[in-house]
Amino acid sequence: MDGMWMERMPYTFIPYFVTWLIAAAGLQLYSSSVATKPDQLWRVPVGAAIAALPAAALRSLWLGTPLVPMFVLIMGVTVAAGLLVTRSIYAFLFGKQWQKHE
Repeated sequence: MDGMWMERMPYTFIPYFVTWLIAAAGLQLYSSSVATKPDQLWRVPVGAAIAALPAAALRSLWLGTPLVPMFVLIMGVTVAAGLLVTRSIYAFLFGKQWQKHE
């Protein structure tokens, strides 16, 4: 049981990473003018929510398992929380430094 979650990690990470890249690009989350402003942090959970359903669907297809709505919800909320914490730290610590260079 210990190694089973590691075996399935790529099946979750790769689809979410791909869908996150697309959602984040659409929401301009890679733009320094957005990433460095704390008032733009609302875009992070929106991007995570947008990416969760297609990522879970791709994962289901890849594994040949049914799509479980609770998994989509948990994946979206968990990733949104993690990204929101790290983006908040970045925006509050480094946002003013980047805004000076614009």
